[in-house]
Amino acid sequence: MYSENTSGHGEFAVIPDEIKGWNWGAFWFTWIWGLFNRSYVALLVFIPIFNLLVPFYLGAKGNELAWKNRIWESTEELISEQRAWSIGGWVIAILLTISIGYRVVQINRAQEITTNITSKVLNIINENEDASKIIGKNYEIIIEPAIQKVVTNQGEFPTGHTIFIQGTSGIVLVHTSLEKDYSIREIMISPPDEGKNMVIDVAN
Repeated sequence: MYSENTSGHGEFAVIPDEIKGWNWGAFWFTWIWGLFNRSYVALLVFIPIFNLLVPFYLGAKGNELAWKNRIWESTEELISEQRAWSIGGWVIAILLTISIGYRVVQINRAQEITTNITSKVLNIINENEDASKIIGKNYEIIIEPAIQKVVTNQGEFPTGHTIFIQGTSGIVLVHTSLEKDYSIREIMISPPDEGKNMVIDVAN
């Protein structure tokens, strides 16, 4: 049974049973937690391979490391402070997860819009006889389509959509002007021979 406070005595410290357990604060904050708790083994998180193992080691041994490396008035003080670290770690983890999730949704949505516009543009080109003569029937997209945007005081709005196509006569640039609602206004096709650009007025 624990009776003497030996905190801060390093490897000679007697670990009280009541502080044993998982430390989420040490797991989430790793080296930051390590500096505050004088547990410098946490700095191994900056070394490849070790960075995969250190968080789990700190999570399992965090309370014990803190007890060995710092002087505490009581086990209650350590438990209280480490609980605060754990709460902070979970708050950061949840916010980070929400942020990553939101970003993934944004990326997927942007990809969906780009794919949809690309499909519409190619359908319009395929149905236009003059455009087909410039590009040819057997073509392929050689650079991933991209949407250009502009940021204003009212928000972020699309301005255009660009495709680079390898046609029968060379590389063709297809630039589409977009409305704020992503509808197509016009399509400009630049021939590979630097001839006159062809414009398809879709809005009208």
